[in-house]
Amino acid sequence: MLFESVAGTYGSRSPGVLPSGSGSGGATGIRAIKEAGGFAIAQDPETAEFPPMPQAAVPTGCIDLVVPLEKIGQMLMEQCAGKRAG
Repeated sequence: MLFESVAGTYGSRSPGVLPSGSGSGGATGIRAIKEAGGFAIAQDPETAEFPPMPQAAVPTGCIDLVVPLEKIGQMLMEQCAGKRAG
């Protein structure tokens, strides 16, 4: 429900980040971010301590970038500055 709430509030300015995690719920929720025109980042499953969440998200086609954990902050800063990566 978090991503749906963010998408409903911020629309195309919505960020979505799926880090390491054991569930797959975020993969469903990230669709709301993309449908609102937002930007979605997933942690590279190869670098995730618990890869199921990013592994479930990547095949949805709703992820703009797949990056190692240490690059997620940088990518968010670039998005906030208006530099669309892709």
